[in-house]
Amino acid sequence: MSLTWAGAAGVATLLICLAGGASALAARPLETGFFDSGRYLSANPSVRADALDLTLASASSIARVNVIWRDVAPSEPATPEDPDDPAYQWERLDAFVNDALARGIRPLLSVRSAPTWAEGPERPAWAPEGTWQPSPAALRSFATALAKRFPEVDDFQAWNEANLSVYLTPQWRGRQLVAARHYRRMLRSFYEGVKAAGAENRVVSVGLGPYGDQVGSVSLRVARTRPLAFWREVFCLRGRVKLRPARKCADKAKFDVFAYHAINTSGGPRRSALHPDDASTPDLQNAVRILRAAERHGQIGGSRKRHPVWMTEMWWESKPPDPIGVPLRKHARWLTEALYILWKQGARVAINLQVRDAAFDGQPGRHNLQAGLAFAENFREGARKPAFRAWRFPFLPQKRSKRRVLGWGRAPVGGVLVIERQRGKGWRRVRRARVRAGQVFRVRLRVAGRPKLRARIGQEVSLAWKP
Repeated sequence: MSLTWAGAAGVATLLICLAGGASALAARPLETGFFDSGRYLSANPSVRADALDLTLASASSIARVNVIWRDVAPSEPATPEDPDDPAYQWERLDAFVNDALARGIRPLLSVRSAPTWAEGPERPAWAPEGTWQPSPAALRSFATALAKRFPEVDDFQAWNEANLSVYLTPQWRGRQLVAARHYRRMLRSFYEGVKAAGAENRVVSVGLGPYGDQVGSVSLRVARTRPLAFWREVFCLRGRVKLRPARKCADKAKFDVFAYHAINTSGGPRRSALHPDDASTPDLQNAVRILRAAERHGQIGGSRKRHPVWMTEMWWESKPPDPIGVPLRKHARWLTEALYILWKQGARVAINLQVRDAAFDGQPGRHNLQAGLAFAENFREGARKPAFRAWRFPFLPQKRSKRRVLGWGRAPVGGVLVIERQRGKGWRRVRRARVRAGQVFRVRLRVAGRPKLRARIGQEVSLAWKP
C-alpha cells in the first residue's frame, strides 16, 4: 500500500495575510507518529488495538516498532532471503502490521539486535548481546526476507542509535570511530537487501542518540560516539565548519530518508547541546548540514539526490506520574514547541516515544518511561494528558514585534480555521481561513500585548497559549 509522501501527509503550508485573505506557500509537510514497540507488538490484541486507535485519534499516521532480529531469527535460516524459511518467527510482527494497515496507519519497521550467529567473532563479555559487529551480509539477507514478508509496508529503518554501545559495539578502537565505519557497511547492505524485494521500498537511516563522549574517555562498555562526528565518519567528511571529503568512500552509505533523534534530556526544546558534535532539538539543523554537504560532494550512494529528514524519536516524561518529569501543562507546551522547531529545521516526520505511558512502578527515573500522550491504564484510568490535544492540534503563537504575532499549527481536520483571543471569560475571533486536514499553517496576526490565543476548526480546539 504505497503512498507518496505528499499524499500520505496531505499537507501544504498556508499563509494567512494581515488583510485576512489566504495565499498558499510551497508545501512543507509534517507527519506525526509514535514509537511504542511494547504496545504495538503486544501479544494482547486489546492492548495493541488501544495503542493503534489512540494513534489514529491523535491525527497521527505512523507506527514505529523495533524488529528484534535475534528474536525473529534465533537460529540461522537455511535460505535467509526466503521469509517462509522455518527459522523465522514473524507472528507478532504479522499481527501488528495487519492491524496497523487495516486502520490506514503506516508501519515503520526498525531492525536492530543481531542474532548470535550473525555477530562478529569472539564477542567480549562486556558487549551487549546483538551489538557486536553485526554481519552486513547477513543483515542484507534478513532485510530482503523482511521486505518480502511485508510487501504492503513501505518503510524500513536500519538499526537504532548506532552511536551508543547499548546498540552497536565496539564504538571506537584507539582514535578510530569503528562503529561509524561498520555502520556505513551495514546501512549499504540493508538498503540493497530491502531494494531487492522492491525498488519502491523506502530505507530510513538510523536515528542517532543526541549526546556522546570524548573518544577514549570512557570504557567501551558504555561508550557513546558524538552523533555529528559519527555522521561525518559515515559520509567520509572532515572538518566541522568547512565540510569536505576526507577521502573517497569506496562503500558509500545508501538510504532514502535521513533520520535523527534530537531528544532533550537536560531541558526544554529550545536548549541546545553543549558540545558542537552533539545535537538536541534546536540543533537538528547541524545534522542536516552534514547531510547536505555529503549530498553536494557525492558521498552518498543510491539514486536519490536529496534526502528528506525524519525525527524518529523524541520524548519528555510527564509529572504526574513520574515525580521528576515535566508538569502536564509544560509537557504539552514543550511538545508543541518541539514540533514547530523541528518543522522549521526541515523535519517532515516527528515521532514521539510512547503513545501511552508504561505503568509507573513508583521508582523515579528513565528506566520505565512515562512519555506518552495518555496515562497507563492503572493511573487515572488511562486518561489522556493535555499533551494529547497539543499533539493532535498543535498551535504555537510567537511574538514578532510589539503588535505582530506569528501563529504556527497543523490542522487535525479540514474546515474553517479560526484564530481567537481571550476576552474576559470569552473568545473573540482574530482571523479565519479555510484549511485541509493535515495542513500546516502559519498565521500573521496584528495583536498587541500577550493575550491568550487559540486555534479552532469547528468543534476542534487547540490549547491556548500566550505568545
